[in-house]
Amino acid sequence: MCELRAETTPGLCPRLREGHVKLRVRVAEPIGVRRTLYPRLDEPGVHDADALVLYDSPDLSFAVARQAVPELSRLTVVALAAAIP
Repeated sequence: MCELRAETTPGLCPRLREGHVKLRVRVAEPIGVRRTLYPRLDEPGVHDADALVLYDSPDLSFAVARQAVPELSRLTVVALAAAIP
């Protein structure tokens, strides 16, 4: 998230209230998506509600996208934030 939102969001988000790390990222290359992955028509099984599917995966067309997933590199830790009581 942007720096402006990073100051206000931890008070609103339960996960970030548990503590978080602030990073400065120089390269964020998209590598896939977080999706609900459904089994192929000819295969038995149930859907995976939280699957990481890479862009080069044959499963890409069997998923409903929810969130883009970048690979972070060339990063610097800017701050560590403890849990908010």
